[in-house]
Amino acid sequence: MNARVRLALVVFTLSIAVVAAGCSDSSDDSSKASPSSSGPPATAVQLGDARITKFDVPATVACDGKTSIEVTVQYAVSGAKKSELLVDGRPYKLTDSSGEQKATVRCDSLPHTMVIVAYDSGNQRTAQQKLLTTNA
Repeated sequence: MNARVRLALVVFTLSIAVVAAGCSDSSDDSSKASPSSSGPPATAVQLGDARITKFDVPATVACDGKTSIEVTVQYAVSGAKKSELLVDGRPYKLTDSSGEQKATVRCDSLPHTMVIVAYDSGNQRTAQQKLLTTNA
């Protein structure tokens, strides 16, 4: 499956979950939204038992005239059999339950989508999305 199709599936899943959450009653468990430690506001979807306990993405990075730049993302997940980071649809497999992942983004005026996905033992997904901008 190519990266654009994967990104479209993640965005679709996030959209459905946000709509479903808006239609639910007030007795829902608000702990299902994954926490965000820093950076831009996050969009979270909790469909599985895995948890995203840390997802730090810088809100903005300076490119200093470069055409692309490496960004460090910090993360931690629990209860996940596997996890991955999608950067503008490009997947990075996360091998540990916590750590840092370096990813390259283009220096342009478009926001860059960072999505962390944690899969539980039943292959159900928990995802959180943040946006990053660059100062070209």
